[in-house]
Amino acid sequence: FKGKRYEDMKNLSLYIYIIHPMIIVLVRMIGKIIKMNIIIENNFVQFIFVLILSIGLSFFANQFIQGSESYEKDNI
Repeated sequence: FKGKRYEDMKNLSLYIYIIHPMIIVLVRMIGKIIKMNIIIENNFVQFIFVLILSIGLSFFANQFIQGSESYEKDNI
């Protein structure tokens, strides 16, 4: 398969792969700490929280890392 590769999508999928398991644990831990049983017991609610946080933090990580790489290139 030859075609245009999207570098951001490749990096974004890597960040989601790394961040997603941590977010699952984090959401369950926060649910237990604040005693919000709906997050722990309702799989759909937990799925939505994990999905939003995983994608959001992955986008943030992608932008943060790209910004630091361009900053390093400009200052070298």
